[in-house]
Amino acid sequence: MKGNNTPFFFVLTITISFRLKLVESSFITSLETYESSIRHNLLALSLFPGSFDGISAAALFGCGYEHAQDSLGVLLEYSLLVL
Repeated sequence: MKGNNTPFFFVLTITISFRLKLVESSFITSLETYESSIRHNLLALSLFPGSFDGISAAALFGCGYEHAQDSLGVLLEYSLLVL
């Protein structure tokens, strides 16, 4: 292309960066619609790189096992977790 001296990788980087900002913005807006306890629990679970169990969730949530199981159920109902 004559007159276009912008390297392809620069344009690609801007495009990826822009898309990531859109995803981040959407994620933050979505999080703001949930109660603080749901936000806290979801963000706490993001510390796990893989799977977790109810005992681990209880430790992260700072509550007992039964309450953690109920909280995980709420996250499942909102489709914020998958089995």
